[in-house]
Amino acid sequence: MAGQIKPGKAEGSWYLRVELSRGIDGKRRKRRFTFHGKKRDAEKRLADLVREADRDELTDSKLTVATLLDRWIASRETRERSPNTIAAYRVHVDFWLKETLGALQAGQLRPAHVEQALATWRTSARKGKRARKDGTPISPRTVRHLFDTLRAALRWAKQTKIIAVNPLEEFEAPKPPEREIITIDKPGIAKLVKEARSAPHPLAAPIITAFGSGLRRGELLGLRWSDVDLEEGIVSVRRSVLIVNGERREKQPKTRLSRRSNFLPAFVLEELRRHRAEQRERRIGHGLGKDDDCYIFDDLAGRPWHPETFSWQVNEMCDRIGYPNVTLHALRRSFATMLLEAGTDYRTVSQLLGQSNTVTTERAYLGAVPSLKRSAVAGLDDEVGDIFRDTA
Repeated sequence: MAGQIKPGKAEGSWYLRVELSRGIDGKRRKRRFTFHGKKRDAEKRLADLVREADRDELTDSKLTVATLLDRWIASRETRERSPNTIAAYRVHVDFWLKETLGALQAGQLRPAHVEQALATWRTSARKGKRARKDGTPISPRTVRHLFDTLRAALRWAKQTKIIAVNPLEEFEAPKPPEREIITIDKPGIAKLVKEARSAPHPLAAPIITAFGSGLRRGELLGLRWSDVDLEEGIVSVRRSVLIVNGERREKQPKTRLSRRSNFLPAFVLEELRRHRAEQRERRIGHGLGKDDDCYIFDDLAGRPWHPETFSWQVNEMCDRIGYPNVTLHALRRSFATMLLEAGTDYRTVSQLLGQSNTVTTERAYLGAVPSLKRSAVAGLDDEVGDIFRDTA
C-alpha cells in the first residue's frame, strides 16, 4: 500500500495518508492521520501504518456499527432468496442492534460491548407487533437470534476487509434453553376437529390436512388443487406462502428436500373431497366460478387465507377447547411424534416433514417420544439381559 506525508499547518505537525485496499464498491479507500513530532518519527509512523494496511489491519475508523449493519443487509439482499429472512434481519438490526451498538465505531467494537448488549437484550421488553402491555421481555431464543445476526454481519465485514478483527470469533454464543416439543393428544385432536367442524370459518379441512400431512403453515396455505391427486392420494409441495411487510406472498420451497411429494392418509383424502364440494358451492355463491386450480384452503369469501389470520383462528379455537398452549405448528409436531410412536423410522419421518437431514429430526423428537427410549432399553434387555440373570 502507498503512503504520503506532508507538513501540517501547525509547526511540528505532519499529515499522513495511507491507501487501503479497495472497498466492496471497487473504489479505493484512504486513511488520514495527524502526527506531532520530528519528521523522521513521522516517517517511521507512516511506515508502520503502511505495513498495517498491507496486512489489512487498517480500516476506516469513522465507520459505525450502524453503517456496517446497513451495508451487510444490502449485500444479503443481493444473495438471499427469502424476503422473509431479510425482513427478520431488518427487525433485528433496526429494533435492537443499532440501538445498543450502532453508535460505536466498527473497528473499536470489542467483546465487552457485545456482553453488555446481551445483558441489555435479556431484560428488554418486546417491540413492534410482538410488544405486550405487561412489558414481557424477549425470549432467550430471540436473544440468540440477535447474536447470530450480529455475528453474521461481523463475519462478512471481516471477509470484505471492512474490519480487521472480528470480536466475536472466539466469543461463546448464548445458549437458550431447549425448546419444549408441544403436541396434542388423541382426545385433543378429537375435540379440535369437532370444534373446527362447527366453526363459522372453513377450518376443518386445513386442520385435518395439517395433522395428516405434517406440512408447514406456508406449505399448507400455498396448496392448489393441481398439487393434490385425490385418486392416487398424493400431495406435492411446490410453493410456500409467507408474509413480507404485512403482505401475503408466495415463494419456492427453500430446499430440495422441502420440494416433495407425500402420500396422504385416507381420512385426509375423504375430508378434501368433502371440502372441495363445499368450496365449489361457496365460490359459485360469490360469483367466483369453480376454478379447478384455486387455492385449496380459503375463507368464507373465497379469498386465500392470510397466514397470520389463519394461525389466529386456529389458536383461538385451541383456547376454546382447553388447549391454550397448542398452536398450528403443534399439529405438525403431533404428526411426527405419532408416526415415530407407531414405529416409523427417523429417515422416513424426516423426508415426510421436508427437513434438511435426519439429524434435525432426531434432535427435535428423540426426547419427545418416551416410547422410543423405552423400546431401545427393552431391546438392550432382549439382547444381553439373560447374561446378567444367569449369573445372579
